[in-house]
Amino acid sequence: MNREDLIGLIFDAVSDSSKWRNFLEALRLETGANRATFMIRDVLRDTFTAVSWVGSTEEDIAVYARYAADDPWNRLAVLQTEGVVLLDSDYCSRAEAEASLAFREFYLPRNCLHGFGGVIVNSLTTQSIISLIRGREHGPFGATECATLQYLMPYLRRAVLLHREMENLKRCNAAFTQHLDRYPHALCLLDSERRIVYRNRMADEVIHGARGLKIVADRLVADPAMVWTVADSAFDTAMAAANQGTVGRVTLGGNGPETETHRILFLPVRGTDELSLGGYGPTIAAIILDLKTVPKANPLILRELYSLTRAEAEIAVRVGQGLAPAEIAAQLSISKETIKTHIRRIMAKTGTNQRGALVAIVLRSTAFGPG
Repeated sequence: MNREDLIGLIFDAVSDSSKWRNFLEALRLETGANRATFMIRDVLRDTFTAVSWVGSTEEDIAVYARYAADDPWNRLAVLQTEGVVLLDSDYCSRAEAEASLAFREFYLPRNCLHGFGGVIVNSLTTQSIISLIRGREHGPFGATECATLQYLMPYLRRAVLLHREMENLKRCNAAFTQHLDRYPHALCLLDSERRIVYRNRMADEVIHGARGLKIVADRLVADPAMVWTVADSAFDTAMAAANQGTVGRVTLGGNGPETETHRILFLPVRGTDELSLGGYGPTIAAIILDLKTVPKANPLILRELYSLTRAEAEIAVRVGQGLAPAEIAAQLSISKETIKTHIRRIMAKTGTNQRGALVAIVLRSTAFGPG
């Protein structure tokens, strides 16, 4: 196998850690090793974890953990600088190695007599280490085997760092989705083409039961069979409003407030422009409110959280329901301009500068108590 093929196997493992075995097996064959192991050392605890290996059994890996602290190859390998590849004889003399308990009770009975390896990544908290071993019949490793691994070290380092970053993103995404699945409102994240990038558990339930709303080819659309509810173009209008920094709104139901069933609020998602290389990221958050069951924000809680006046808290509750200033003015028998003035003051007190962010804050406050 040529070096380019080995590099390809390295980057196959970036997104799928199970494929490290494929690379290790290929490297083992290329260098004439019997065993190859990819280990992570916890610097703070001074402990090792074998994350992938070939040629060894799980029992071998478990037994080695008892000898790691006594192993001179191991103790000296972790002191090396990042990216350096060394033979076992570079770490310590043969006599020193053979005098160790690790050699006599672990390496020798398993015919693991010659080795080489290097530190791929060396940070303040962890080290990524690769090692290769073979028996007496094949003799010591030499410059040719070291050169092969040395050539691959920059690629291994990049792959390990990418893999670490992807694992961190996966953990963050898992925490994010678990949190949003407990969110009391149906939430969808949409890209600029109205494709659903993410939807929480509540959204699945609400969309299934909302008349006039469907998911077609991963897009949130108006149900063409329910023409009396809302035209699909209304979604585009609401999306455009959200992109301008305000709150877009679509109402599902009949011809009057008493027959309305759901209200969809479209809010901008900041800092998530379309991804490059043909990918798509969320640009709009669509919150679907079931008007019969949606929790209502408690004005007393809003007053406590944000030091709002009684009038401001009542207006903030209605902003969270997606009502426009004119509708709030009609409900409270106050002029539209007065409502706008109150909203500006509410936004100043809540530290928001856009209507969509204010809506999000009000909706989140429902978690603090019943409406």
